[in-house]
Amino acid sequence: MIIPMTITARPQQRYDHRLRNLVHRTGDVTIATDLGVPRGTARGGVGARKRVFVAALAIVTAEEA
Repeated sequence: MIIPMTITARPQQRYDHRLRNLVHRTGDVTIATDLGVPRGTARGGVGARKRVFVAALAIVTAEEA
């Protein structure tokens, strides 16, 4: 017999993406901490950098094909 596991984890807190973007742009963690966001959570948005992906397209002319 398989006994199902009960879920005891607390619900994950979600913060507005605009606040995260503001903290990232300014680098000022106090903007978020003054609103009650834990300092460790707010600091996570400061060091994050957007990843840039570059795709190279191969162009084949009729002469090469």
